[in-house]
Amino acid sequence: MIAYHFPPENVMGALRPLGLAKYLPQFGWEPIVLIPQWSYGSRDDLKKSMNIVEVSPFDIFLYLRGKSHNQIKAEVKQNPSIPAKGKNLVRDYIQHQLKTVLAFPDRNNGWTRIAMRAADKILRENDIRCIFTTSSPWTTAVIGKKLKLRHKIPWVADFRDLWSQYHRYSYCALRHLIETQYEKNTLKYADHLVMVSEERAIKWRKLHQDKKISALTLGFDEDDFRNVPIAQRKDKFVLTYAGNIKEKHFPEPLLKAIYELIRENRMDRRRVELNFWGVVPERVVEEAKNLGVTDMVHFHPLIPRGEVLKKSRESHLLVLLNWDSPDELGVHPGKLFEYLGARIPILSIGRFPTVVAKVLEQTGAGVHLTNFGKLKSYLNKAYDAFCREGSLPYQGRDEEIDLFTYRSISQKLAQILTSVSGGTE
Repeated sequence: MIAYHFPPENVMGALRPLGLAKYLPQFGWEPIVLIPQWSYGSRDDLKKSMNIVEVSPFDIFLYLRGKSHNQIKAEVKQNPSIPAKGKNLVRDYIQHQLKTVLAFPDRNNGWTRIAMRAADKILRENDIRCIFTTSSPWTTAVIGKKLKLRHKIPWVADFRDLWSQYHRYSYCALRHLIETQYEKNTLKYADHLVMVSEERAIKWRKLHQDKKISALTLGFDEDDFRNVPIAQRKDKFVLTYAGNIKEKHFPEPLLKAIYELIRENRMDRRRVELNFWGVVPERVVEEAKNLGVTDMVHFHPLIPRGEVLKKSRESHLLVLLNWDSPDELGVHPGKLFEYLGARIPILSIGRFPTVVAKVLEQTGAGVHLTNFGKLKSYLNKAYDAFCREGSLPYQGRDEEIDLFTYRSISQKLAQILTSVSGGTE
């Protein structure tokens, strides 16, 4: 049985549980997936291929505000992007203090009782050999612990991020101390821990020294691209960034490099197009205006994931912005793997060398550049190649890229499940 509690489909972390559940049957495991009802759309298509049990969701703050699941669903349908509200320091402070006290270990804590009732029924009526939970939210791990103790069934706890050891942990020192111990007391009952990168697993092992921990990255589903042909434009050199830009994402060097290449007559502005699909900070829009490149740089709202895949395969370069902080060196952005699936050259930029650079080097799917001069030189050569050939040479190695498919990752997970349940890997 698998217990999931994940966000809408456009959030890359949400695709991991779905991908794992989809391919596990190919390796001897038939999952029963326990999840909360979705406010963002129907799961009817998924239910055709997976054994999904949906139960009521729970969010402590929506509950206190008297908001129902259906009300949220209606709001999202009316405005699917729902932009962030303006800053209000007093409001934000009060909300943060409430979260510190009420949202422990997270705002979905009330889902434990709901999920346990459904899980107990599943476990009574089926021959369940292993429990698998994926977090965040951390509530799913709490559910895993309770089920392990109640039913004496092996439990594998998967984490898409660090819990109390997260480098952007935002609560006070007292809560951090309490939560660290709470994490240890929860996960000591897990038979195996799974983390999304080896770099984070190394950090995690310092807290859970006696636990066996494996690293299984995020990935992509190759089926998502089967009916999305590569259809690159011939009239323009198209660069695409798909996703929201956050406070420590800096596309400004890219804008400046394009501006300088045009000013130096090494690019024809009529043949260059840079598209951003998602929420973009005002500072980025202003920089494009200041540089005078708004005729080439286009900012678009969020679009459905299926449309994003099409836009990616119409592009010549897929831009990946890495979080501009040394604390993020062990983080694989989920967008990296979707870009791998598109099999279009990837241009990753950021001041720090990260695990992204290792994946791109391993797969040959692109480059990671930390230097403005190298960025400018790379763009110049890429544009020249486009002018000569109408496309860029793609050097991705399929055998390496395939290691990051959810089929491949599910095979590794199946080996873990078999091992903890008394079989052999």
